[in-house]
Parts: sequence; structure tokens; C-alpha cells
Amino acid sequence: MSKLKVLIVEDVFEFYSRLAAFFIEKEFYVIRPDDEDLFVDSYELAVELCAKHDPDLAILDIELNGKNKDEIDLAIWLKEQFNIPVVFLTSKNEYGSLERIKKYPDFRYYLKANTKEKLAELWFTVQQLLAQPKVDCLEHQGIILDVQTVPYYYYNDKKKSQDTFKEEFGTYDIRERLIRFSEIQEIKSSNNEGWGKNKIVIIEKSKANVHFIRTTLNSIEKELPYCFVRISNSMIIYGRWINSKGSSEDVYFMDDTRYEVKKDFEGRDLALRKMRRIYGR
Repeated sequence: MSKLKVLIVEDVFEFYSRLAAFFIEKEFYVIRPDDEDLFVDSYELAVELCAKHDPDLAILDIELNGKNKDEIDLAIWLKEQFNIPVVFLTSKNEYGSLERIKKYPDFRYYLKANTKEKLAELWFTVQQLLAQPKVDCLEHQGIILDVQTVPYYYYNDKKKSQDTFKEEFGTYDIRERLIRFSEIQEIKSSNNEGWGKNKIVIIEKSKANVHFIRTTLNSIEKELPYCFVRISNSMIIYGRWINSKGSSEDVYFMDDTRYEVKKDFEGRDLALRKMRRIYGR
């Protein structure tokens, strides 16, 4: 079994070395520069290293000094890129800047572990965090949106139209609706004529309904948890429904529906990383 990887970001070499030695003793792989005389003390270096090594855990100094980005930016980046546990360490008994990370209640905070007792407390917390199932996509969670909803067969049948829908069902109203994350198969933008003109389309996994929203894909992406994967400029999929993989690294399937992470997509590296994690490889 491969070792779990921990990212430690700390700008005091003595304390960094103490933490690194502690996690090495616990049989973790510590993500660090090839030159062991160097240590991870900035946002920029942390991001560079994580591009090569997918971390399973992050221990961050909450008072890190960065050029343009700080420790809070790094924590949010790590959570959104890798969905891993993050523990902040501080030398003061106050935590500031928490307003920026209220969206992430599972972050943990500790006074710097500069004694055996504090290290033992930190280790207990780490074990708890790593043992917890990821809760980003529980079935009871969802998003409330103002949508127009039609049966899937109307959306999928090119011969159907908004006029024939009105003849059969009446008005085509906008209603506030709770759409559970686990109901969704894909979300895509559509500038085509017909049902999806200039709207975002949400297709249910059950193929019962299709929902239309007047917004942008970028806007709705910000409201979605980690298990949703943007695979192109025009599509987001619910990664938990993926149940098979193609022969290449960028092709996955939900039953018989094929999805490909587009080669010209700017977010391709992140999408592939997320798909590998969600798929379990």
C-alpha cells in the first residue's frame, strides 16, 4: 500500500523540520523540494509541488507570508483542487480571516505543536480527519434554483417544441426548486435554438426531467461541490455516476454515455486529477 502524502507549509525551518520528522515517523510521504535543505514556505512553492504530488493532507501555518497569495488562499485552493483535510497551525490564541473560509467548516485549527503533548493532539485530529468519509456530495444536499422544468423526452425529441409543450401541459413557468446533487447527470450551456437557447441545461440522471436556468456555467460551477467535474468549456458532470473508464486517460462513461475531458480545455489538468480521484485511481 502506498504511503499517504502530507503537505507541510511553514516558514520557520526548525518547526518545519520537526513536523516533517514526525510525519515521516508515522510513515507518511512528506511533499518537499528535491533539495532536502529547502522547505515549503510559500503559496507558490506549495502549488508547484502539488502539481507533481497529489496530497492527502495539508498542515498549514496560518501566519504564512506570501507574495500575492496567503495561507487562506492556499487552503481554499487545496480544498477545491484535491478535497483533502486541512489543518491550520498558529502561534497565537486567535484565528483571524475566518470569514473567508466559512464555506469550509471542516478545516481545523491548532496552536503550533511545539511539545509532545501538542503533537499527540495534532496526530489524533489527523487520524480523525483521514478516517471521515468525504461529505461533499451527500444525497440530501442540493442547490435551490429558479428553473423551468420539462420532461426529458420533450427536450430530447427534436420534433417537440415549446408550443407543443404548452398545448399538452399549459404554461412554461419559472419555479423555485431544490435540485439534489445526486439527481444530476450533467450541466451544460446551450446557445442552440429551442429549449436551451441562451440558458444552462441540467439533465437528471433518471432522465425524468430537464431544468433550464438563465445563468452562466461559470456562475453555477461556483455553487457545486467537489464531485462535479468541469470537463469542457460547455459541460460539467456529476463524477460519482462515472462507472467505467475508456482506454485513454481522458475518457469515462456513465453506463453507455461517453464523456471526454477536452484536450483544448484550459482546466484539463484539474479535471483529469479530479476524475482519477473520484473514480478511485
